[in-house]
Amino acid sequence: MPIYNVEDCLERTIALTATQICNKNDVELILVDDGSEDRSPEICDRYSAHYVNVKTLHQKNAGTGAARNAGIKNARGEYLYFADPDDYLADDTVAAILKMITKQAELFIFNYWNVDSLTGKKERKFLGVNALLNKADFRSDFVKLFKTEMLYTVWNKVYQKKFLLEHRLLFGNAPMGQDVRFNLAVYEKVDSVYLSTECLYYYVQDRIGSSTTKYRSNRFQLKSEEVHLLQKLLTEFGLEAPDFIELLYRNVFLDVSRHIVDCNLSNKEKVKELQRLCSSELFAHLEKTEFKPSISWLLLYKGWYDCLIWYVKSRLYLQNRLAVLTTHKHITSASD
Repeated sequence: MPIYNVEDCLERTIALTATQICNKNDVELILVDDGSEDRSPEICDRYSAHYVNVKTLHQKNAGTGAARNAGIKNARGEYLYFADPDDYLADDTVAAILKMITKQAELFIFNYWNVDSLTGKKERKFLGVNALLNKADFRSDFVKLFKTEMLYTVWNKVYQKKFLLEHRLLFGNAPMGQDVRFNLAVYEKVDSVYLSTECLYYYVQDRIGSSTTKYRSNRFQLKSEEVHLLQKLLTEFGLEAPDFIELLYRNVFLDVSRHIVDCNLSNKEKVKELQRLCSSELFAHLEKTEFKPSISWLLLYKGWYDCLIWYVKSRLYLQNRLAVLTTHKHITSASD
């Protein structure tokens, strides 16, 4: 588990995990403190002192990828699972994984819950099938599986350590999108994949709309690289999915435009960045493709950037206010 300045949620995550492994000698939890400057190192040390199968590693800040690689290097088990410190496991996650790995696959994929950090509302992300796939079947079903959005992250997967080491598969140091880049490399090499319908992880989604997000000027480049890597993998698999790739590129533009609107730049700077974003040849190409556009895409297409800023901000504000009112209503009802 990579850890960096997460003292507010770390106690819950470690406690829920440690209680599941305390009586299991064949399971270990490795906490990698990536140079935290808050109380996270102290919390990690306390749990590793109390539980014999909880181990803490301390390193200078080098990023999530380096922390996970340190975990791979120091892990003694045959299978590896990467959780994040700001999320949490289901009550039976460890037991379910121990049962799952008896299927003898190189990669295991299971379902998870999206959890709204403000309201606690849960939405299940679902694969819908229990199946052991060989290399050919996995590749033929790859686009269909990718469309479920279950193939991006690492925390709903278990990896055979021997498989990762044999193919020298480690995490890179990209400032974002490390999960999908790592997984695409895994999908290229994997020969056996087990799909499970069990829901074993709670992914806590932070709400956007605070306008305090630091602007990442290379976000478009990084997101586009991810789609390009996926496109190369599809070619290697002998698959053609031009409509799907175009959809992903459109989603990149929408993601980056929302990031621009939600960041800490001035409105004048936001308009300038939106203009720069939409001046690319790729955007010009996507303008000509046929699809059912969203309001955000139409505003981008028309170049109505001030309207886009107003629209996205208003929508985020209303969503967050509705969530607050809903939460307040639930609290009031409970107290009654």
